[in-house]
Amino acid sequence: MTFISVLGACAETGALEMGSKIHESLKACEHKIEGYLGNALLNMYSKCGNLSSAWEVFRGMKIKTTSCWNAMIFGLAVHGYCEEALTLFSEMECGLGTVRPN
Repeated sequence: MTFISVLGACAETGALEMGSKIHESLKACEHKIEGYLGNALLNMYSKCGNLSSAWEVFRGMKIKTTSCWNAMIFGLAVHGYCEEALTLFSEMECGLGTVRPN
């Protein structure tokens, strides 16, 4: 829960470097990047404008919640990648992910 809170703060303040360091620490400890933690990383990278890292996190997640799909779609759309956002939404809608839009 602490990592999720700190990543949320990084997202809101644009502290990409700090958020990236936390992500590296999580990987070094072999933490599972799924669920709430994965969503926090997606939000942080998306809000800080680092979509390549957001994609890395998203693609690496074995279990993606609706929130994770939404965070990635939002990040793409907000940064002008509307076609990619719509494509990802279509993948979600077709059931290519583990969840469907609600």
